[in-house]
Amino acid sequence: MRFYYTSGTRKIDGNTHTSGVWSGSQASAATDRKTFRAEGTKDADTVEVDVPTSKGGLLEFLNLSGAKAPK
Repeated sequence: MRFYYTSGTRKIDGNTHTSGVWSGSQASAATDRKTFRAEGTKDADTVEVDVPTSKGGLLEFLNLSGAKAPK
């Protein structure tokens, strides 16, 4: 399964903040980049990520990516 991760950095009150969002399509990723840039992010970039669909592969991907359970 292919997803797209868009991230970027921006300065807020003199501090640098990095954030990112996942998208399910190239069109959504383009919208995310546009939003990042509108919010002052100059280095917004998207990477294509192949996410495994098997249970074992998905668990490994989540553990390696540092994904955290929602609160």
